[in-house]
Amino acid sequence: MGMTWSLFAALGACTSSDAHTGDSATTPQQVVETVTYTDGLEGYLCVPAGEGPFPVAVYNHGGLGSALGGDPEATCKALMAEGYLGFSPVRRSTVPIEGHDEDVIAGIDYALAQERADPDRLAVLGFSRGGFLTVAMLTERPDVTVGVVMAPAPVNGLLYSVLEEADQVQATTLVLVAENDLPEFNNENEDHVATATAVYDALVGADKEAELVILDAWEDNGHDLFQELRDEYWGPVTEFLASRL
Repeated sequence: MGMTWSLFAALGACTSSDAHTGDSATTPQQVVETVTYTDGLEGYLCVPAGEGPFPVAVYNHGGLGSALGGDPEATCKALMAEGYLGFSPVRRSTVPIEGHDEDVIAGIDYALAQERADPDRLAVLGFSRGGFLTVAMLTERPDVTVGVVMAPAPVNGLLYSVLEEADQVQATTLVLVAENDLPEFNNENEDHVATATAVYDALVGADKEAELVILDAWEDNGHDLFQELRDEYWGPVTEFLASRL
């Protein structure tokens, strides 16, 4: 159920709020634009054409400082192509994680405030440090319906502290990682297979609905699998979202 490259290329041409489909006189337009969502921070907003309301899906990027991990813009557009109101906030460009949770909360609240958003159907997705922040949101926000955690970063052990609150999670969660996302292969010198497994184990141990998918090895660095939008992981993500939202 992965996104085809031809569709991806077509979506890539839509870069402003002028992008639309359908008869604008009777059907609300498609929206693809860069917006300011809080305190001067920008993000990508992607809303399908139609009346809605649409389920909301917020994507949290990884990376350190101004070097982003993952592809926020492409993911936003891909979520829209699947029928979701997509939003990818770009957090403050600081290496310390302090305050990044506030940026994610602001991004979620911004997306839910959109006119065609369905606040009762909310998914939060994240990769690497964004995966850690997604886990944090699952423990803090009972309004999250579905979580998708991709190769979560340990963030100096903070992930394991957050997992102590797994009993607070209300969402059903998909955890994904490549089998070679290990210290000897990735540039982060971190065992993301272990962190992904820890997230899954904590959720199941707290009697929460969760699924762990260990994907095939990706080239010579498993962490790089999620740096771009790829069918290898996007197919399982869209299938999981469709079955839960």
